[in-house]
Amino acid sequence: MPTLRNKLCIVDVGHGNCAVVTDRNGDVVVIDTGLRNGLLEFLSRHGVVMIRAVYLSHADEDHIGGLINVLASGIVKIGRVVLNGDASKDTKVWDDLLLALRCAERDGGVEEWAVGLTRGKREDLADVSVAVLGPSQYLAGKAVAGQDSKGRTISSNAMSAVVRVDAAGRPVAVLAGDIDGVGLDDLLADGVKECLRAPILVYPHHGGLPGTREVGTFAERLLGATSPALVVFSVGRGRKGYPRPETVRALRELLPEARIVCTQLSQDCSGRLPTEPLVHLSQAFALGSVDRTCCGGSLLVTLDGGGTVEPEAVSHTDFIRSFVSTPLCLRS
Repeated sequence: MPTLRNKLCIVDVGHGNCAVVTDRNGDVVVIDTGLRNGLLEFLSRHGVVMIRAVYLSHADEDHIGGLINVLASGIVKIGRVVLNGDASKDTKVWDDLLLALRCAERDGGVEEWAVGLTRGKREDLADVSVAVLGPSQYLAGKAVAGQDSKGRTISSNAMSAVVRVDAAGRPVAVLAGDIDGVGLDDLLADGVKECLRAPILVYPHHGGLPGTREVGTFAERLLGATSPALVVFSVGRGRKGYPRPETVRALRELLPEARIVCTQLSQDCSGRLPTEPLVHLSQAFALGSVDRTCCGGSLLVTLDGGGTVEPEAVSHTDFIRSFVSTPLCLRS
């Protein structure tokens, strides 16, 4: 993966989440895999044939489905896959994934897979690390459909893993999966607040409702802990209402100087797609680049000093001001 070494790539996979972390030696860790072929196309485009580890934050299909396609391709070998069990998921995608992992381990496509993606799990690469901040062992032990200490039902989203990417011992990004208010309480109750601080936040649940209609309260608590300079919404053009305008408004009020980037162009921002070339996009593969649904596309963050981000702010903002009629992300 020579062109993407020492990088964090927040991959445009449409509606879903996927991030790829690489170190200077080309070792690769993947956090979530999107729904369909986006990750496989990304890996093929950039010549990746070996993944050290895959972390699956939770069992929603837009976070796990892409791994089925990677396994079925037979192109990429995987060291290990780590996930949490979820007996509440009776979807075909969840069943297909578990069967695919079982077969891949038998056939050599995956060296091992394990249940137990909880706080303390980490991957240490060359000057880069991936650390799981939550859920706690307590919440995982209660499991989905159980109740927390306040008597609230634990959903799949409450169990969503929250992952931090560090480089040279400094935090770079927090990938919050689909964490909801119960999961956030679990993090903050155990004094993990300082561990959440990072310059980049991939906002949970694609900017949708966090298990409650108290969008502002949830945003205040999450953003107060993370204090990001850049907030990313991983969204698909075809899913109207993501990110929710009230989520973006809350973010704007709480962090007026923060940069906001959506991977694809929200229908709330523009009813039409741009006709001009998308020259602002990064070099990384983006699913929306073919049908021109990208806004920020795939974000490429340099991990070996400087923390530069592509697309860079000026060219991306120029694109928005030129082609997006009602952008939620820009201050009026």
